[in-house]
Amino acid sequence: MAKHGVITIDAEGVPTLEARGGVFNYVADATTTIVSHQKVPVGYPALIQRAMLFAAGNVVAYQSTTGRIGMGALGKNYILA
Repeated sequence: MAKHGVITIDAEGVPTLEARGGVFNYVADATTTIVSHQKVPVGYPALIQRAMLFAAGNVVAYQSTTGRIGMGALGKNYILA
């Protein structure tokens, strides 16, 4: 059976799987491990994380003529900074 959850690497380099279940836990694991250095999602959380990063990458835009960052949603462009 497949394992779903987060693999954590401790200071000695030993990996430990924290198996979890449920959609809420999968989404929580996917979002909290985006910027983590010693944790990596496995199974469904990894798939959710890839989908989230793909969607975010398609929404955020950089306008090269003005140097401003914005986002596109619902057919319109919104300037953030």
